Amino acid sequence: MLAISRARLIIVPLLTCACHTWSTVPMAPNTTGQLPTHSTVVLVRGDRVQVENGRTTRDSLIGTRPSGAHFAVHRDSVNFVEARKVSVIRSVGAGAGGLLVAFAVATVVLIGAALGELQ
Repeated sequence: MLAISRARLIIVPLLTCACHTWSTVPMAPNTTGQLPTHSTVVLVRGDRVQVENGRTTRDSLIGTRPSGAHFAVHRDSVNFVEARKVSVIRSVGAGAGGLLVAFAVATVVLIGAALGELQ
């Protein structure tokens, strides 16, 4: 059986559950350019499409879906584009809060065990 350290048991879930923020990617009309590597295209009808390595042209938005399928849509059909970023401050705050709660629970359990032995 693989031995997993306590640090990995705490750090790995924390990193995979890191806090993210969404920011709107500016798209100037009639210009071409790269989108962030991992973007979400929100269409006018409300559909959200994950796009990798996206690019805007004068009249369309093209890229690849995570499944490998090609994606292309007319620019008039796009409401906006979002990019997800890891928020370091929120992630550290959530991790510190989680550790504080774990420490408080451990303290209560230890005090309860100590009081149980005194009786």
